[in-house]
Amino acid sequence: MTVNHTFGNALPADPAGYLRILADEVWLPAVNALFDLIGPNTFHVVVAISGFENGELSATAADVPGHSEYLRWFLAEWLGGVARLARDEGLDAAVALRALEPGKPDRVYIWRFLDGRMVPLGAEETRLAYCTDTETGGPVPPEPDAEYCAGAELMPDAV
Repeated sequence: MTVNHTFGNALPADPAGYLRILADEVWLPAVNALFDLIGPNTFHVVVAISGFENGELSATAADVPGHSEYLRWFLAEWLGGVARLARDEGLDAAVALRALEPGKPDRVYIWRFLDGRMVPLGAEETRLAYCTDTETGGPVPPEPDAEYCAGAELMPDAV
């Protein structure tokens, strides 16, 4: 599904409604696919945005203990907003997700935001990204209780 919404210089009459439409048509299915991937586990999610003129990095993190309908909508609007910001402002953005399951290694996934969609990294790309110091660019050792996984395609069509 490809969703194209063009407003020219005019904003929609109901910007919040517009975001809900995008969340419903594009991002909610992606979030549902994400939840299918990680199962019923608690997860930790980090969204990072870089490329600002002042060189700052914006990162937001959350521990998510369940999969409520409200949470699905919140994540759909949050991820959709980050994707649009990255695309429209030419910024780099990514989301890292860590699935936490008692008694098992944490599963770590990363997706980059590219052209308004989430593009999964492979297992080795995820390990390299996770094991690189963000300030120096140097390597850091892998975490002993983490399994670096290939992300799944969550949204086959661009928005």
